[in-house]
This record gives sequence, C-alpha cells and structure tokens, in this order.
Amino acid sequence: DPPLCFMGTPQQIGQTLSATDTATFTGVANAHTGAHHVTFEDDVVGSSELEVLFGGSPIVPSPIALTVSSGDLDPNHWYLFGQGVYQSQVGHTAEFGMYARDAYNNTVHVDTAVVSGFLDGPRLVELDLTPRTRGYFLAQYRSDVAGAYPMHLLLGGTSVVLDVILKVGDTSPVHTAFDRAQLEPTTAGLARNFSVFTKDRFGNARTVGGDILNATIRFPDGYEHPTMTWDLGNGEYVIGYRSVVAGDFTVGIAFGGIVLDMV
Repeated sequence: DPPLCFMGTPQQIGQTLSATDTATFTGVANAHTGAHHVTFEDDVVGSSELEVLFGGSPIVPSPIALTVSSGDLDPNHWYLFGQGVYQSQVGHTAEFGMYARDAYNNTVHVDTAVVSGFLDGPRLVELDLTPRTRGYFLAQYRSDVAGAYPMHLLLGGTSVVLDVILKVGDTSPVHTAFDRAQLEPTTAGLARNFSVFTKDRFGNARTVGGDILNATIRFPDGYEHPTMTWDLGNGEYVIGYRSVVAGDFTVGIAFGGIVLDMV
C-alpha cells in the first residue's frame, strides 16, 4: 500500500532550515515496517516547495513550503568588488562594495559591529563602511599620501588583508620646483645639466614621465640658448645646456605655460 502521510517537526520537514542543515522525512516510526527516510541539503537561500510522490501522486501533506535561511558567515566567500579594492589615486574618494556571504555564497545579514577595516601604509586611513541593503556594505577611503597600503578587513571576527596602491596625482607646476644650487657657475663651452623632479598637488613625487616641459636659458640681451630635455620616465627630467657666450643668464622652466619656482 502507498504511504498515507509523512511526519516530522517543522525543523525536520524543512519548513525552516539553514543552508547547512539536513531535513529528515519519516513516514513510519519503525523503519522495519516500511518507513522511507528522505534526507536532503539545500544550499540556496529562499523559498521553495518540497513535493513527495508515490506512484505519481503526492503524499499528504505534500507539497510542503520550505524556507531556507543563510548559513554562518564565511570570510573566505565574501564578495568584494570595485576598483577601490586594489587601487585609487591620492585626493580621490575611493570606494568598493562588500557582500557578506556564507560558505555557499548566500548573502548574510550582518550587524555593522562585526565589520570594520583600515589601511595601514604611509599613514593610517580608516574605512568608512555604510550598510546599504541586507548584507551589502559600501566602503570608502581617501588619502593624500601615495604609496602601498595593506588594507585590513575584519569580517565577522576574521581578519583579511589585501594590498592597495594609491597612485600619485597629475603633475602640479605649482608644487614642482628645481634646486637653485644645481645651477653652479660654469665655463663657456662646457655642457651642464640639472634635474627637475615633478610632484602632484599633494607634494607626492611623481614616478612616471610624459609631461611637456619647456626650458630656456636667456642672457640679459635677450639671447636664448637652446636646451635639451631628457624624460627619464620616473618623474625626473634632465635639462642640458651649453653656452659659448660668457655672462650671467637666467633659467626658465615651464609646464603648460606655468613657470616653475626655484628652491
């Protein structure tokens, strides 16, 4: 004869279970009398139905509504996304998103008290974490100092460390200068050179080239001597000059029409 029903507590019949629970369905108390034991695991959070059939017909009270909740937090399965996870630029507010997840990649609702973080590099930078939706956080940070920053995330009691690079900003003529001491007295006909080290608007030394730099050597009579500029590709520009005329001269260096100061 077909089984007439199956029994179990709400937990056993799967009406509420976590993604790691096992629900057991028992038709008869004594397995030796023909009971069928059905076990299953559901690792997907949400609502569904369990239907038990015998000979193609549902067994009362099938179908049963199931609700699967998320499992415990698993920091190894948290999902982080956005450029701010890996890099940013000084002076900019970087951001990235975080989803709290369990071992089956289900989003888990967590309290903000168990999520924190900071960047520990040339300076200490706290992460600003804002909960947006269930299990989703928006993280933001900002620093004016370039360099490598290990980012420490505390996720549900477990520490995760990521490497973040804060890149220098664009060249700032206002903050770039060259050393007056490099311009030593010279002798007519000798080749000389000096260097300009570029900086961004926060005073960070630039580490790449590509700037358009104009340099002039001018005598009081208005005569200008040609110069040579070498871009070393690391933020340093070497200015070479040679004059066959004796006398006092001035040096002018400009980025995009802005004349640099001497220090």
